[in-house]
Amino acid sequence: MNMRVLMTCHTDFDINSGVCGCTLNLGRDLEASGINVDHYTYSNLPQNLNFRIKHCLFPFFVYRHINCYRKWDIIDATTSDTWILGKLKGKNKKPKIVISSHGLEHMFEERRIIYEE
Repeated sequence: MNMRVLMTCHTDFDINSGVCGCTLNLGRDLEASGINVDHYTYSNLPQNLNFRIKHCLFPFFVYRHINCYRKWDIIDATTSDTWILGKLKGKNKKPKIVISSHGLEHMFEERRIIYEE
């Protein structure tokens, strides 16, 4: 049986975006190595939610998605996506969690601060 990996990314599913593009490329490389990869992004959320709501609720959606399907051996998440899964204790075996930081969140925060000043 092949290893199964869920890759989460708190942005829209877009190969041309920074963090999601990196995540999608990493997933493609893992698939080329024979690993089954699924992705979960803002594009999986209800489209009527605005960006701020998606940003705040994404960890809860990720937690629900993982618990509904329970089919992954490893969760490769961008920063802050799986904090709920890590905090809650359960009887069921939880998948291993790997946190990927692409360094782009810090650049986004710097620009946000500059534009708000």
